[in-house]
Amino acid sequence: MIRYFEILIDPFEETPLEAHPPKTVFSFLKAQCQPYKKLLAFLFVFALCVSLIEVLFLVAIGRFIDNLQSSPDLFQDNLFLLIGRLALVLIVLRTGISAIETLLINQYIDTNLTQSVRWRAYRRVIQHSVGWFENDLSGRIANRVIQTPKSTTGLIIMALTGVTQGLVFALGGLVVLSQLNIYMSFPLLIWLLLYAALTRWTIKRIEPRSMAVSSAKSATTGAIIDGLTNIQTVKSVGDLSAELTYLKGRLITLRAKALAAQAVTTSMEIGLYTLNGALLFAVIAGGTLLWTSELISVGTLVSATLLIMRIENISEWFIRLANNIFREIGAIREGMESLSQPIDLPDAMDARPLTLRRGALSISNLTNHYGKQSDGLQDVSLQVEAGEKVALVGRSGAGKSTLLKLLLRFYDAEGGEIELYGQNIKQVTQASLRQNIGMVQQESSLLHRSVRDNITYGKTDATEEAIIAAAKQAEAHEFILSLKDSHGNTGYDALVGERGVKLSGGQRQRIALAHIIVKDAPILVLDEATSALDSEAEAAIQTSLKGLMQGKTVIAIAHRLSTIAHMDRILVMDAGSIVEEGTHKSLIAQNGLYAGFWKRQSGGFLDVAAE
Repeated sequence: MIRYFEILIDPFEETPLEAHPPKTVFSFLKAQCQPYKKLLAFLFVFALCVSLIEVLFLVAIGRFIDNLQSSPDLFQDNLFLLIGRLALVLIVLRTGISAIETLLINQYIDTNLTQSVRWRAYRRVIQHSVGWFENDLSGRIANRVIQTPKSTTGLIIMALTGVTQGLVFALGGLVVLSQLNIYMSFPLLIWLLLYAALTRWTIKRIEPRSMAVSSAKSATTGAIIDGLTNIQTVKSVGDLSAELTYLKGRLITLRAKALAAQAVTTSMEIGLYTLNGALLFAVIAGGTLLWTSELISVGTLVSATLLIMRIENISEWFIRLANNIFREIGAIREGMESLSQPIDLPDAMDARPLTLRRGALSISNLTNHYGKQSDGLQDVSLQVEAGEKVALVGRSGAGKSTLLKLLLRFYDAEGGEIELYGQNIKQVTQASLRQNIGMVQQESSLLHRSVRDNITYGKTDATEEAIIAAAKQAEAHEFILSLKDSHGNTGYDALVGERGVKLSGGQRQRIALAHIIVKDAPILVLDEATSALDSEAEAAIQTSLKGLMQGKTVIAIAHRLSTIAHMDRILVMDAGSIVEEGTHKSLIAQNGLYAGFWKRQSGGFLDVAAE
């Protein structure tokens, strides 16, 4: 039976993501609950039934006492029948309905809905542009992807079960008491009005404070992840006080926000204890007076007392539930700041996969200043033929990396166009664009997965022979065989650590090169691809790269000019524009900027600070 409830729905179904994500908590919850709406309705019904059975059972106890007093012989004659009926109600009916409610919550909704929301959240977040991620802390985004789904599920379950139970007991108790004796319902009616006022007072104050707590908690989590992710930088300073002081400031803020929210909860609980004590006194004292006047029976007094005691327990739990509900609402609202943003760089509505045709790269009047008045690119035009090898050189900030980022469509250019194989990159799918471009960056950051997973990332159908051949070509096979992680995995199965931290910079670079070899894309982009290697390793890999470049269109950035001197064409960039163009020999003969770079090299590196 448990397995049946677990497989009622696939939480990882790739349903289309909304072009315009929900902006309110209610619409967000509605969208997340859409695949679950039928069984959520069943959960509501079963929660309602469980609460009604509890109320009716308390009433039945009073009638049982009255009947026992008035007709003891009748009970003795039908004792086994009464016991059987009691067993039927408590063991079969009540337990059965409660069991189904529990199965719906634990095995169907809780885990499945949480994972479903998390899956949709990650699918949306990961589609944002690189620039979107650069504007926020990855730790804060990760915290929202992980925590918001838990808050969503918790809120839905609390609303369907807890709120239902509280309302059934409050309204049911009012109806039952009024039927037992109209005077018995007055204390509960007054209590309900005061309880509603206390709840309203609590909600008005707890909601903004809960939002503030969620925001401070997310910022604290982001700071912790940021510090741990960059632990080498933190440690290299030699003094941890700066990092601890920074985090302590975040924790102090979180503590202040949490205490402010808790103060509301504490005030609410003290007020509720006062209300509940007054209610119980009024019912017992008033009921006793009515019983002494023979206006109610002992059973009625017992039923009323039990019912009020149960309502008291529910009310204390319910008002804490209300506090938790608004805490979860605050967490969801804070999470929606990341999870409910429209994709900032979507594919065009009629985008098609990139197709390989004649011609390679055409850039026309490309301009991009990152929203500023300077820096970036200014009216860059460039033609690269299929199979041509082109190098970009220039000082830091000349616009080389910006050009590559725009080519990969990490951003949309503010002006101009980029075409690949005669197709505007804005009119093709981003996935197909990047599948046709292999890129090795200056700082290769690996995924915390096995060496094999990193080499085959995006190319999972690669054979073992292809993986090993690529590693050998990248001069990586020998050191990979010597790897061993803390879990006992060795060789290609060894985990490389977060961002590849367990490997040296040169080792990470070689694995990144092996990945590009396996990917075998027609366009190859090298952004200081051998910068992390020693001279001997670089010489070996340069030979491998020459083989890799055969038949491919290549765009390479290099500060070590000797590595690109053999290129078909070299473009010299300065202040966001292409200022020189030609082969190595022709540029040296021009005695311009490139020739100056070449003369001022030290150890083969471009003097990027030279004027």
